[in-house]
Amino acid sequence: MVARTDLAELVRELSDGEGRPNASWFVFRCLSPTHEDRTPSFCVSKRSDSAKWKCFGCGVEGSGPIDVLVRFQGMSVPAAIQWLGERCGARLEDRPALSRPKPAKPVPMDRPVTESFEAAERVKFSGEYRDRLIRTRRWSNETIDMFGIEFVRIRGVLRYRFPFRANHRPVYWQDRAIADGVTPKWLGPTGTPRVPFGADLLRRRQPNDQIVLLEGVPDVVTLIELFPGAAVIGVPGAQNLNPRWMDTLKALERDVAVIADNDQAGETMRARVRDVLGDKARDVYVPAEFNDLSDWHVAELYKDHDWFRSQSSARPGDVLEQYADLRAEGGER
Repeated sequence: MVARTDLAELVRELSDGEGRPNASWFVFRCLSPTHEDRTPSFCVSKRSDSAKWKCFGCGVEGSGPIDVLVRFQGMSVPAAIQWLGERCGARLEDRPALSRPKPAKPVPMDRPVTESFEAAERVKFSGEYRDRLIRTRRWSNETIDMFGIEFVRIRGVLRYRFPFRANHRPVYWQDRAIADGVTPKWLGPTGTPRVPFGADLLRRRQPNDQIVLLEGVPDVVTLIELFPGAAVIGVPGAQNLNPRWMDTLKALERDVAVIADNDQAGETMRARVRDVLGDKARDVYVPAEFNDLSDWHVAELYKDHDWFRSQSSARPGDVLEQYADLRAEGGER
């Protein structure tokens, strides 16, 4: 019964799209209702002797159709076995319909990272590819080096590596494909990050500093490019907002400016932060025509790079809001 189940076909029924094939996988949007990222990252092995599946975005993984039904349809193992048996012997319209579960708050699940940070093949990070990162992101060499961004080759694919550091030691990382169209675009190790991206930057926090909480790794680098002394952390996707991190922010009793993406996942993240921090949380929006802070920076903000850096003593969220207001009114800063 399980052997007769085409895993990719089953996932196709559950997902929102057909699934894109690459050399080793069929790639779909993640089936988890708490993973709202738009980039397809849920991979089903193309090997006939393998039933492995994994989301390279949020890290959930398993093997075979029973795991899929238990994890994403909330079935018990006996119910999943019965359903698959009916699927193999009944017409599609005769068996119970599959449905995507309603979104719910993710259960905090801290899983250790077992892979080695040093295992990836390092490639000299200079010349064309460093220049490309500087040009496309409008980041300086100084900022790139500050975050320890590296250049690696993973299974033949060139990627920029962003380390998550705790006490200056890498405990997690995300690798971003350099070429467009590579799936998955972002790749991380199995396990969950112990700390948010940029956690060491909170050590520089002064008593009255505003902490900036961002969605996504690149936005943290962008904010530091504009405000080098800022206290800032980033979550690797809105769905990965760890409740433990929120409890830590609450204990600090500091104002937190929340800059999330201009999409539903970003709104969900803002709401979750407000639920925990209450009036200590302040939503800061980028203009509606941009998806996130990095998009806005590449289009406009970098042109006023020196002015932003001159505002180092101000609260970054306040400065960005004032800049956006002046922009909307057609005025000058």
